[in-house]
Parts: sequence; C-alpha cells; structure tokens
Amino acid sequence: MASAEQCPDDAMRQVLAALRSDKDGGIAAIRSLAEVYPDDARLPFLGGSVLAGMQRYDEALEAMQRATEIAPGFVLARFQYGFLLLTCARADEAQAVWTPLLGLPQDNCFHLFAQGLGHLIRDEFASTIACLEAGISQNSDNPLLNNDMQLIIDEVRVKLANQPANAPDVQSERSEAALLFERYAVRDPGAYKH
Repeated sequence: MASAEQCPDDAMRQVLAALRSDKDGGIAAIRSLAEVYPDDARLPFLGGSVLAGMQRYDEALEAMQRATEIAPGFVLARFQYGFLLLTCARADEAQAVWTPLLGLPQDNCFHLFAQGLGHLIRDEFASTIACLEAGISQNSDNPLLNNDMQLIIDEVRVKLANQPANAPDVQSERSEAALLFERYAVRDPGAYKH
C-alpha cells in the first residue's frame, strides 16, 4: 500500500550503506522503497544518481525525470537531471529542464551553474568560467558539486589557453561542451545534500 509519507531517514541510511557494497542490491532496495513511498523524490533521485554512476543512462534519466515530476522544486535533482542530459549529449533538453532554475535569484548557485553550463553549451568560455565561479562562491551546501564545476572550469581554462589568439569563436559540429560532459556524470549520490 502506497504512502504519501517521506521515506524514514533510517531506511535511507540503510540503502546508502547497501549501495557502498552492492550497487545492484541497493538499486533494488531503492525501487522497493519507492513503491512504499512514491511521493519521496529523494528515492528516484538517489536511484538515478547511482544508475548514472553505473553508466546505465536510460534508466538514470527515467529516474531523474521522475524525481523532478514528483518535486519540481527539488533544485538539486533538477540540476543533476539536466547535467545528466548534457552528459548524454542532449543539450536542448538539459536547457529546458534548467529553465525553472533560471527563475531563481541571480545569486543562487543553481541559477549560476545552469547559466554557466548554458554558456558552455554555446562555447562561450569566458562567461562559463564567470558564472561557474560565482556559483561555487554561493554554494556552501554541496562541496562535491563545487568540485565538479571546478573541474569544468579547469578544463575550459586549458581549452582557452590552447586556443590561438586569432581563432574565430565558432562552434564546431560537436560542441566542446559535449566532450567535457562525457567525462562527468552524477557520481556519489550520498555525498550530495538534499
């Protein structure tokens, strides 16, 4: 019988512990809990994060989408869902998922991260760095997310350093962003705060 209640913290901790030793078993446990607690967006978010780390992207995308459907205001899930879409080279869909984040205050880290990655999609590297750095400075809750954004900043700086001074700023057939995003997927879901 389904419940509108949130999954108890003890059950969430048990699932996180199980995931450390048995990812498939942890996924099965998350799915079982999601049947009992269908209104808890943390469960599909957690499942999607783990599935992404296992490179099971279709399942991960489905789970992340479910999390944002259950809780449209769960900004971390929305951001990570868009980030996963980018990882899968689905930039237009990522930007659509992030549209509500751009309605957050301009100094909100998720607004800044979504804006910065939008610049990256368009190969607007200086704006990418500025927005991602500003987002990092505003984000004290999720240091691992800051680490991911810093890795992107570092790669963009390398790209800029290797770009000839007179090179036109033209997008290639495959965006530089796509190459960067292939390196980053949602990794340790237990490390992100909800």
